[in-house]
Amino acid sequence: MLHGARFLRSAAAALSHLAHALLCRALLLITMSTGLCYSPTTSPSAAVQIPASPWQQHARTTAKSTKVHPAAAAALTVVEDHKPAANGGGKDHQLLPLVLAAPPPVFGKREEKKAARGISRPPRLVIPPQLGAAGVDPFGAAADRETDVATEVEVRGEGFCLASRRGVRHAMEDGYGVVASNNNDDNGQGSQMAFYGVYDGHGGRAAVDFIADKLGKNVVAAALEKGNEDEVMAAIQSAYLTTDSEFLSQNRTVHEALNGRRWVRDILGGLTVEVLIEYLRIWDIMETTQLNHHERDKFVWKWSGDGNFSAASTYAAFFHGQEYMPGGKELWKTRAPNKCRFFFWLALYKRCWTSARLQRHNLPNHGLCALCDQEPEEIDHLLLGCVYSRECWFKLLRHSGTQSLTPTSTDELAEWWLRSRKKMEKGRRKGFDSLVVLVVWQLWKERNRRVFNNERWLPQRLINATQDEAKLWYLAGIKHMSQHWVRGGACASTALVKDGELYVANVGDCRAVLGSHGGVATALTSDHTAGREDERCRIESSGGYVSCCSSGVWRVQDCLAVTRAFGDASMKPWVTAHPDLSRRRITPECSFLVLASDGLWNKVSCQEAVDVVSSAVEATTAPCKELVAMARSRGSRDDITVMVVDLQRFLQR
Repeated sequence: MLHGARFLRSAAAALSHLAHALLCRALLLITMSTGLCYSPTTSPSAAVQIPASPWQQHARTTAKSTKVHPAAAAALTVVEDHKPAANGGGKDHQLLPLVLAAPPPVFGKREEKKAARGISRPPRLVIPPQLGAAGVDPFGAAADRETDVATEVEVRGEGFCLASRRGVRHAMEDGYGVVASNNNDDNGQGSQMAFYGVYDGHGGRAAVDFIADKLGKNVVAAALEKGNEDEVMAAIQSAYLTTDSEFLSQNRTVHEALNGRRWVRDILGGLTVEVLIEYLRIWDIMETTQLNHHERDKFVWKWSGDGNFSAASTYAAFFHGQEYMPGGKELWKTRAPNKCRFFFWLALYKRCWTSARLQRHNLPNHGLCALCDQEPEEIDHLLLGCVYSRECWFKLLRHSGTQSLTPTSTDELAEWWLRSRKKMEKGRRKGFDSLVVLVVWQLWKERNRRVFNNERWLPQRLINATQDEAKLWYLAGIKHMSQHWVRGGACASTALVKDGELYVANVGDCRAVLGSHGGVATALTSDHTAGREDERCRIESSGGYVSCCSSGVWRVQDCLAVTRAFGDASMKPWVTAHPDLSRRRITPECSFLVLASDGLWNKVSCQEAVDVVSSAVEATTAPCKELVAMARSRGSRDDITVMVVDLQRFLQR
């Protein structure tokens, strides 16, 4: 007999535990949302803080506090002021907060265990509201009311100021890093070194989080023991390549993810009012339901000899009378949401209700294939052989250099899938399996959109939606999709000051601009975009290609607009992390350095940026904030991060 009472009691206990955890979480969010603010020298995900100088301490009491969304409180940590050693000597590395995005809410231990076992599903994508029109102060009260989330970050550190503003993306993908190192002996003599960097991620926050945490440390460690300028430049280049290699080969353990609660940043979504109300209703139902513990169960599980339920008997009953299905073992081992795997199973068995199957059962149907309107709508034709489907397959597979696996018009789903996965390297098969399930699911959704909603997506729109869904699967725990299908990467513009020398390096379209006392702007970097002739030649000589899309933007492999970046595993070796380097002596004419992401430079010229900073009365975040507002008022919808570094403090006395 199936003990229904015990089963219901167990379900009640589980739901009660979940509702209790959600209630505690809601109360915690409400508590932290009242009067929550952070210091201008603290980032929402700060782990280490720079000791405040005297003028910074004054700024703490006078500067306006920045509002923080309650979700950001999950990653706020209280950091005590660092006290220097009594002797004042030795090496002192000081790190500044690296990540600008507000982390999502923290789940309970049950969810942590499920995440560790890989039992998870793609999180809900929270789309922010549309931003204000041009001319509206993006930092004003009206903008805060529109978005109702904390999208602004201001930092005033020792010798630098920063302002950042999130764009229309669902997550902030910009970051920054600062490393200050004083290597003095007992007499106070030694070298003075500082590192500053601004990072612009794409394809999610994973890359920018990693680069912001590692790059500054690697650059400082590599350049610390170098003597002449050429050795320092070689060390910086080596640090860039090492950081890129570490990101591509990272395999974070569960212990590392739990350390410092860094796993929180891997999750998107939030605890909405609707979800809370739903669980409160379930809680009420479970509290008011009474179970009779003395009455025996009346339910019998007929698929087992003793009448008791078991997973094994359910599996046997589900496939009772069925023939062996090629690919079944591989399918159920594939990491994908259950609904997607179940549909793929139906497609392998040809049990999807296509027009051809409806016609065979004398049911109403729309006739030809809904995607191409040329052939009868059999499931293999719809998902593989259709002109529309093959274009999607070709462009998606081309991103990873496997376009030779594109299905033909005569392929069958099971036979093509198993044949193609055998041609893949063993370490890449899991990612390929998940990608196949995802694309098949997206094509079926497009078919239903056309049949039921009379809505048609162009192939490129479906490809973009598939890539966005792949990112969510990656963030939900399907990490092997990052090998080929998640286009995660980050651009960077960094500056290292050592012994009065300024070393500037960059990959991608982040830019560094020098401002002189005369107000003259000097660009120290050049954007690495696919529109550059030398970059196109480099990519084509290595076997890749560059094409111009319909919007007029040149892209690598029809994908990336930048030709150099960290990460982007599917774009290797065409997209490299090899930086461009420049060096100059810091003189009294060198006033400040502006480091910013492309969200600023797409709308503001180098000279305009220098003019705004030069007109500032004092070293505050005001000019950074003004530049961000200027770019936003001119229509920039990208994430914008602006950092201004005071170079006068590094003059050799």
